[in-house]
Amino acid sequence: MYYLRDFMGELSRNYEYPMIKQELPYFLSTYSKVKEIETGGELSQYERLILSLNDYVRVEQYTHYKVHKGYPSPRSIYPLKLFLVTYDENHVSKNDRNGQYEFYRNNCLDVSIGDIIIGFEDSYPQHYEYIKKSLLLLEMGHLLYNILFIAKEYGKRYTYRVLPNLGILLHAEDNTDNEYDEKNIEAFLQSCQERNSGPYLYPLTPFKNERAASAEIDEKMVYDLIFNFFSISEIRQAVSIQFYHNNGEGIYRKEDGHEDIHYRQLNELYPYINFYGTSHFVIISLNHDVFRQGDSTPYLLMVGMIAQHICLRYSSKERYCRPIKSFRIEEVEKVFSMNGTNQTPYYCLIAGDIE
Repeated sequence: MYYLRDFMGELSRNYEYPMIKQELPYFLSTYSKVKEIETGGELSQYERLILSLNDYVRVEQYTHYKVHKGYPSPRSIYPLKLFLVTYDENHVSKNDRNGQYEFYRNNCLDVSIGDIIIGFEDSYPQHYEYIKKSLLLLEMGHLLYNILFIAKEYGKRYTYRVLPNLGILLHAEDNTDNEYDEKNIEAFLQSCQERNSGPYLYPLTPFKNERAASAEIDEKMVYDLIFNFFSISEIRQAVSIQFYHNNGEGIYRKEDGHEDIHYRQLNELYPYINFYGTSHFVIISLNHDVFRQGDSTPYLLMVGMIAQHICLRYSSKERYCRPIKSFRIEEVEKVFSMNGTNQTPYYCLIAGDIE
């Protein structure tokens, strides 16, 4: 899965280390397609809803990356493939292009009825070869958050397991159908529908002060989701989140009111946006202890889940939230006066308003 070597591969792009490429296995090598049907009549409402979380939900204008799902993917690559294990041990997926349901067999995986599998196809371009495993696990975390949110609404519970070839298994602990609040689910799906990373073909619009505080997170909800799935209690020690708010004049401040950052400093970090007009800059950092524990995959998934929660909190037709992974780590540490001895800024988000 994700080990210290992979983290060193990321750092090799930022520091004078020997260049280490991240490698991805061929996840679908043990899958064979059985049949393909147009409707999911054999599936329950819940199963169809879960598979729909990997649908394309919108075609966007004013951007090179036009197709979007309910979670972000760098350059709209969207390599993830979602499977459900059904009563006859078929692995059912939904084709995200034509909407048909695909039934597969896989005799190599130790899974149970009701389990959910997040797999992938390696479709990353060459310039991502030093961070593609990181990108993949972060994106899995984004999708994982959506799945676990819907599961929570239905009263279902899953636990985390690792699969060979970098797959993620959500092992079903409870397959019973429970009552759910349809309005909560509709509101959540609407947020997924409206989630966007902002335009790429024209400058972002000026700052609007009335929305400056709207990206705060529901810590209890998101950390409960993480704990119940991973059974890891030291989440706050492993993952830290720093919110910087624009005061309306291009000065970014933390919640405690210290460490003013001028927008021009951020423009140098990420020159694709004029930070004078954005509302928030968010840094999610990982404590280095997570890389001393062997497989660090759960922590990267957690980072993706937290980022997805923030993206959806800032979701509307007038707002955007853009995650970024390609940045110079040492420059972020310098601008934000971060001590890189114990932690590393791993993932960032930019939020603001669009016309």
